[in-house]
Amino acid sequence: MRSRHFVAALIAAILLALVCCESARCVTTLKFEARFAPKRGAIVTANGVKVLSVHHAPQGALALARQISDGLNVAAEKAAKPEDVKVTGADPLFSVAVADQPIVAVGRILAYSNGSTPAGLASNWADAIKQAFSAAYLTVAATEYTVPLGEARLVPVRGNPKQGLRIEGPSKIVSWKIVPEGVLITANGTGRAKINISSAHAAISISVWAARYAGSIDKQAAAIVTGVSVPRSILAKAALLAARQAALAERGAQIHLGAATVPPPLPAGQTVSATVPVTISGPDYLPRVGDVLVALINQASASWAGDPSVLLVSNNPERLRASGLWYQAPLEPQKAARFLYHHLNGLGWRAALIVEVENPSPSPARVHITEGTGGPSQHEIYSGHVATRLFLSHQSAGVGYVATLPGTSRYAAVVQYLGAGDVASGLLEFRLLDPVPLRLNLRLASPDEAFLLSDPSRQEPARQPAGASFPNPYKKLQGTYTLGGRWLFLSVGRDPLQDDENHELLAGNYGVTYEMRIEIVNPSDHAERAEIAISASAGVAQGVFMIDGAQVETRLLRPYEEAALAKIVVPAAGTRTVKIRTVPEPGSNYPIRIIVRPAVASQGGQSP
Repeated sequence: MRSRHFVAALIAAILLALVCCESARCVTTLKFEARFAPKRGAIVTANGVKVLSVHHAPQGALALARQISDGLNVAAEKAAKPEDVKVTGADPLFSVAVADQPIVAVGRILAYSNGSTPAGLASNWADAIKQAFSAAYLTVAATEYTVPLGEARLVPVRGNPKQGLRIEGPSKIVSWKIVPEGVLITANGTGRAKINISSAHAAISISVWAARYAGSIDKQAAAIVTGVSVPRSILAKAALLAARQAALAERGAQIHLGAATVPPPLPAGQTVSATVPVTISGPDYLPRVGDVLVALINQASASWAGDPSVLLVSNNPERLRASGLWYQAPLEPQKAARFLYHHLNGLGWRAALIVEVENPSPSPARVHITEGTGGPSQHEIYSGHVATRLFLSHQSAGVGYVATLPGTSRYAAVVQYLGAGDVASGLLEFRLLDPVPLRLNLRLASPDEAFLLSDPSRQEPARQPAGASFPNPYKKLQGTYTLGGRWLFLSVGRDPLQDDENHELLAGNYGVTYEMRIEIVNPSDHAERAEIAISASAGVAQGVFMIDGAQVETRLLRPYEEAALAKIVVPAAGTRTVKIRTVPEPGSNYPIRIIVRPAVASQGGQSP
């Protein structure tokens, strides 16, 4: 019999612990306590008034009193009423429960040691608990509430209120309305307010923070991308910019973008959706959190095709030893521009290299961007090679995106985080789609100053004057090689472009497009093989080439080292025309030579 009573008490204690965990945030004016009472063992009180006595118990009188008071506190937090107190069971074991939650199990040992029967002790304790819950008391879910400006929030008020509720508080900040469920609080202004809720002899206070949201977020946006197949990296960039423009922050608040969830590469003419999580936060504001669903539209147009009119170069100095604006140049409507940069972080600590498109006009402006970036890397040739490889790949496939710049804004088209001594390279093309002049900036800044969109009001002068502007960065080379005759040599990077205004030469023609048309003639009566090779004639170099539409890249070549690019089969008494497109790479040593010769001299290569 003793073991059965112990198991019943243990089960009740476990149930009680679970109930307490679930209601831990509730606040009530009815407080039950257990304390030692001389000659009576222990007592349970409600707001200091005795409810019941425990003279003896198998686990100790005070321990049982604490179990009972803990259970009653949970019941008060759940706003129990006298009618919620029940006695269940049959002789010799009864249970006192409040709102279907067991409070105490009463068996023969407990009853006899307290001078009663199990039924009598359970009934007496239940009557005492009903009397405690019949007093006026209030219960709220919490004592701190946040109410957005112009909105209302319900404060549920339960318990056993008497004579209705009375409310007091600063009406300039909040107003209130008593409803059957409690109190409806409306924020009329911003600030913090203390609200007193009372009924009869029960009173409880809550704190209300009335505040503005840090901003607003449109749930949907759209972005235009271009290309035969747009890779994830470009889709993510377009989605982030569109999501950023779908968010509007209050003064002093900041917009934070999460990683864009983008689909696989997007074929031409198709549309997919990307999701970008957005958070707007700031001091004294309520955070605004939401997802922006961005429709990515792969749109074909002749507006983003063709060669640029001008080449802009940022490479002097190559090593940047201070933060700030290092380059600035105009971007003009109807005048597509290519931008090449190649810089080393000479600060001695981590920094952000930022390429910005700035719209100083109050009118919005659209610009189509094609890009290829390399780095950060400690190897300057590798950074330039990766940038050129990506740029040629994107350019040949028409890959890019349309950035819409709001009036008086700066858009960070490229942000590269460089460690001390790291090198970053890039090739970008900009085509303005509206008659609004823009500016191109390159700056070195602290990593926390890299914002996708920012205000240009704090524009500082450039540390160096804008570099030269080289017109028509495009060269055509052509030649004919007859198998069995003299080898054909074409130089890439020789005969530098000149800036007519500043009389500056572009040594190596870095960033200039070279289009080569090579005719290979086979006068023999059987098929022959020719080889197209590269020679690093000016020093260590690397290159990437589009040969008849296929991309071919070399390994790193030592000075005067040669490598095969392609082998061409020419039919008997026939001619093959090979088209090659390349761009001299920043970081490498140009000029280089393209050699066309018999395949028997080959050291290996690829056939497109």
